[in-house]
Amino acid sequence: KTIEEPPKDVYFILCCNSKEKLLETVISRCTSFAFNDDELPNDELYLQALDVIEVAILPDELTLLQKLLPFNSYDSLKRLCDAMLFVLQKVYTMRILPDRCEPDERIQQIVRKVSLPSIIRMTDAVRQFAIRVNANGNIALICTVFCADIKRALFK
Repeated sequence: KTIEEPPKDVYFILCCNSKEKLLETVISRCTSFAFNDDELPNDELYLQALDVIEVAILPDELTLLQKLLPFNSYDSLKRLCDAMLFVLQKVYTMRILPDRCEPDERIQQIVRKVSLPSIIRMTDAVRQFAIRVNANGNIALICTVFCADIKRALFK
């Protein structure tokens, strides 16, 4: 019941080794992070995703839209979404388990600027962005909605 209707500004961190064993009702109410390095983005894509996340935490939406301009195909946006989720996973991990992370100054700067609830909301916004990209809608509209979603996630 507590997970279904959590108190305002309360977040639970649940850990498990096998997501398949969790109840669907629990999974549907959670933002999940997989702590593995199975599919690392290449260095260039990782840096581009990091650039997008760094710009996303600034209040200016126009600069964020400009950062998204080079990603003008569904395939490039899908790869960017995966890379942004990877970056946010690193931010999240550094926030809750700093001893388990390799030092990365850019990630540490994001951790210092963004609260844990905002990291979770940003991750949800990126996942929604990925869903819209996979639905093959209008790229300009998808990017505009994403910018609004990410700003709402951060400046709520």
